[in-house]
Amino acid sequence: MTPEQLYNKMYAERPANDVSLEETILFAAAMERLQPGAIILDVGCGAGTVACQLKKNGFRVIGIDHSPVAVELATKIGIECYAVDVDKQDLPFDGSTFDAAWAGDVIEHVFDPIGLLRKIKHVLRPGGLIFISVPNELPLRTRCRVLLNGRSVQTYVYNRFEIDHHHTHFTQDLVELVIRKAGLTQIVLGGVVRLPMGRKERYSTSRGLSRWFGRTFVALAEK
Repeated sequence: MTPEQLYNKMYAERPANDVSLEETILFAAAMERLQPGAIILDVGCGAGTVACQLKKNGFRVIGIDHSPVAVELATKIGIECYAVDVDKQDLPFDGSTFDAAWAGDVIEHVFDPIGLLRKIKHVLRPGGLIFISVPNELPLRTRCRVLLNGRSVQTYVYNRFEIDHHHTHFTQDLVELVIRKAGLTQIVLGGVVRLPMGRKERYSTSRGLSRWFGRTFVALAEK
């Protein structure tokens, strides 16, 4: 199964996505830092769940996704959306078109995350923002599990999907590296964490907590 086939199948079977804590955090950051009517590029928009929420918050949103099924679903609910394979194509927009870009759970799926961030940077206006979330692939519990049982961190994914749809496995330092290599300025890097014996996840900007107990990193970068 190719990645495109996998995602077409996933979106066809479950088109709606739940809004996660990291997305809620990024929504709040967008409301705080962007003016009403700001134009946002939703990279990897899927079926349009996040784009719809951004529109409700007063922004204009244009989405792109490599899955034709996702583009069709997003278009049906009123999102201006285009089929773009960011690994193979440039973004079909002029430079300095957007005030911000949304890249939630996206850069781990592409072959060249630095290249993608550079493409996004090109279509942002000066001072434009990129809202990023990306899984923490090596929190403390995963490191301990690998050490104790010797299994690859990819065992579960290959067992379920037969391919690994995360082409880059991010740690805290790698998130910082790709942002810097793309020529962007990092403003915020935190994480959605759950402490041992804790019942609830929470957002933290602590480097230590995010590195060792984070499920997802949440970053904000500026052109």
